[in-house]
Amino acid sequence: MPRDVSIAQGLAVCAILGVCWTVGNDLTPYLFKEQSTRHWPICQTPVEVVERGVSRLGCSTDEAVKLCHELKAGDRVVLQDQQQCVVSKQKMSTALHLNYKIGLSVNHMQKADFEQLPGIGPKRAQDIVDYRTQNGPFSGPDDLLQVKGIGPKLLAQMKPYLYFARP
Repeated sequence: MPRDVSIAQGLAVCAILGVCWTVGNDLTPYLFKEQSTRHWPICQTPVEVVERGVSRLGCSTDEAVKLCHELKAGDRVVLQDQQQCVVSKQKMSTALHLNYKIGLSVNHMQKADFEQLPGIGPKRAQDIVDYRTQNGPFSGPDDLLQVKGIGPKLLAQMKPYLYFARP
């Protein structure tokens, strides 16, 4: 009998994973746009919301977040109570950007941000930052090909996570 239960549990897990995979694939065109500005289809201004020490993804249209005015995508908002919303000097964490497929601005990223991208380690991250410092902001994806160690294959892995806004 225990074998029947484990098979049923396995089938339930497979069904849940199948639904998650299907939903994820349906949202992919919205989440990975090739334009320089990426938005969730349901939220024009995704922001990181920190409430009671817990970080989550929020939207500028959330009731509590509406207290903060003139938010930009990628801002970090701290809710101190239901009446006070403070825009932090820090920006949305790189992890949230990557988890929710919200593009990162190549010209604003630090070494630690680059290290979280697929195929990028500490040395390559430093090479990117050094190249940008010496040559100025990147104007498009092909500029990254000028960085030592970045070829077309690695660029293709990184590209869905990046956009190229001027600093």
